[in-house]
Amino acid sequence: MDCPALAAVFDQDAADACVLETSIVDENIGLSAPIAALPGCNQIGNSGTSVCTNLVTPQLVPAQEPLLSGWPSLGCIAEGTSGRALPALTIKDPAMTKAMCATYCGNNGYKLA
Repeated sequence: MDCPALAAVFDQDAADACVLETSIVDENIGLSAPIAALPGCNQIGNSGTSVCTNLVTPQLVPAQEPLLSGWPSLGCIAEGTSGRALPALTIKDPAMTKAMCATYCGNNGYKLA
């Protein structure tokens, strides 16, 4: 815990078990990379009233993407400090999902992802 003021009340196990179970908006909000413009009809700063044309209302999608068929959820592990959990295989993608990880690992012969 890097925040001494919160260390006494911080529960790492509870934080690790926290799962968002609602829906999220289906538009780029900058979680994986900077966005070129604000979502919706929002101007940067206070430069007056926005004039929007062709405004599309984003849909909601489940916050938790289901796993692929045949891939049960067994939980997560934290990698140790002495090496990788899957040393022979790595993938890096800012938009990584559980399904992408399972597909990549399955295609490379792993039974766990």
